[in-house]
Amino acid sequence: NTISRAESDRWHAEFATPAPGGVIFDIATADFRLRSKAPTAIDFANSDRAPLLLIAGDRDHVMPASVVYENFNRYRRSSAPTDFKVFRDTPHLITVVDGWEDAADHALTWAVRHTR
Repeated sequence: NTISRAESDRWHAEFATPAPGGVIFDIATADFRLRSKAPTAIDFANSDRAPLLLIAGDRDHVMPASVVYENFNRYRRSSAPTDFKVFRDTPHLITVVDGWEDAADHALTWAVRHTR
């Protein structure tokens, strides 16, 4: 996306984590179950959930800011605190690239503000 192949390979070697296949199976078969029983069912209006900060990078080609913003629109149906923040000139791995401190500071300040 926005980094060199060598840097991408280094990040993959350092950060990629194998995961069980059951989650992928559940997602793949969710359409064959009752919507309310599917493991992918989400109650966007749940006001009992924890505060939610959705963060996006404007140069993210894996999860574009527009998709993150659509999720924000769905989750803000809840009365629980819900916010959206876009960081400029950042790819998918916001917490790894130069300037990651800005995202971390924003998230920490936001979390402290929404702690009960």
